[in-house]
Amino acid sequence: MTPRVVAGVFTALVAGGLMAALTASAGGLTGSAPGIVALTLVLAGAGATYGWLVDTDRLSGGFGSGILFWTAALPVARIAQEVLVGDGIPDGVLAFAVYQALVGGAFGLGFLLLQNQVSTLLLIVRTKRASAHGGRVDA
Repeated sequence: MTPRVVAGVFTALVAGGLMAALTASAGGLTGSAPGIVALTLVLAGAGATYGWLVDTDRLSGGFGSGILFWTAALPVARIAQEVLVGDGIPDGVLAFAVYQALVGGAFGLGFLLLQNQVSTLLLIVRTKRASAHGGRVDA
């Protein structure tokens, strides 16, 4: 997997960890754990997809395209979470999706900032590793 794809999955795991920590501090982790796990897995898939889209030049790596991606991806992720561990597709799904899209823009900005940092770190490690092994990246 490429550094951008790994960074997308890692960033989703961090988001899931933050959700779990905040829920645990409020005393509701036991009941919320299945929903947190489901959302984290769906976000990991979306993060990997975003990394792949950027790597294959199907999407630019800028903030605008990234925020638009998450504006669309977060509602899909939340609806998937509701289908997997909730009561199915929520009543008023259009209003639910619009609200999640509004939240998705802000979520996307934070996700992109962390993912870019992680991706840069992974690229630096990969480059140092390659130079230590005579230019071979797979070593």
